[in-house]
Amino acid sequence: MFRQRIQWLALCLMLFIGGAFYLQSSNDYILVEKAMSSKESEKMQAENMLSGFQLPTLEGSTLEFEELLGEKTFIFFFASWCHVCAGQWEEVLKVEQQVENVNIIAINLTQEEQNTEQVKQYLNYKDIGDVQVALDEKGEARQRFGVIGIPTSFLINKDGEIETRSDGFMSSEQLLTRIKTSDR
Repeated sequence: MFRQRIQWLALCLMLFIGGAFYLQSSNDYILVEKAMSSKESEKMQAENMLSGFQLPTLEGSTLEFEELLGEKTFIFFFASWCHVCAGQWEEVLKVEQQVENVNIIAINLTQEEQNTEQVKQYLNYKDIGDVQVALDEKGEARQRFGVIGIPTSFLINKDGEIETRSDGFMSSEQLLTRIKTSDR
């Protein structure tokens, strides 16, 4: 009887430890789940986050985020190894063909990639249209925007406010609705 209790206790302890390791893993589904379970903060001022901020682009130029202020902008974070992000790309590209006067910026979490060449190879398989791709090589954009998991998306209105934040996958219908109902 005592031995059976010890075995059950050991089994429960192993399951607990295994679950803790799994939740701390970098599995892309876990990252998305963590992001979706975090509480959304109050409406943030994008102006404070974008002023004076710049990132290198995939093409080798520099994206000045401050230049986006005063324009409606959709920003989403992705990584080439993220299967959920691949689906998000497809949805964003559907929307990109249907909207005008909206900047669409994709920020790659380059720090999480093996190298920049891997990102280029990944995007060579996609027709990314007019989507600008910025490289977050040092994790500055991730920290500035408070990105926990990917994909994470932001719609910034013309007044410089983050109108919506979406942690996790967003369909093209949801994205179109958010863009069209954004009055600023």
